[in-house]
Amino acid sequence: MDQDRVLLDEVIQDENLLLRARQFDDNAFVFEASRYKGFNDGMSWSAPEKLQETEPHYHSAVTRWIEGQAFTFIVVEKKTNQRAGMIEIRKTEVERVWDIGYWMHPAKQNKGFMTNAVKLIIEFGFKRLGAEKIEAKYATWNLASEKVLEKNGMVKAGKIEKGFEKNGKWIAVYKMEVKKNK
Repeated sequence: MDQDRVLLDEVIQDENLLLRARQFDDNAFVFEASRYKGFNDGMSWSAPEKLQETEPHYHSAVTRWIEGQAFTFIVVEKKTNQRAGMIEIRKTEVERVWDIGYWMHPAKQNKGFMTNAVKLIIEFGFKRLGAEKIEAKYATWNLASEKVLEKNGMVKAGKIEKGFEKNGKWIAVYKMEVKKNK
């Protein structure tokens, strides 16, 4: 990182949303969101069967944050102070290239929250992390994610036929990217 170290109390916000580091008590929110049928279909991870299965992912998120490898934020709707989703920005193997992944709780979808959260995390990546390019991947059938990314200036950079394996089958993904304006 070119900027100061990103601390666990880092908050990103605008007039509608607050993005804050994932906390242990967010595990119940993650678990509850994954109870919706089809919620995890477009994600490389499978829905946990028990709440306790979210704990290793939480601990991994904290470790990666401290190491400066990835920053996992809970998306909070300011008006209601309710959790709405989760978004992460993580280093790739290429210097100054970061990748984002996200999900929105099914009860909070189609309200523009994720489009706004992606905008905030892209700004964070360029301004705080020194990114030159930010990428994202999504299952080819996930048109909602495609729209979110396009609204944030991302363009398609390719298709990966074997993006990730889910339930014994390969899921094709599109890769999108946005470059820092010099």
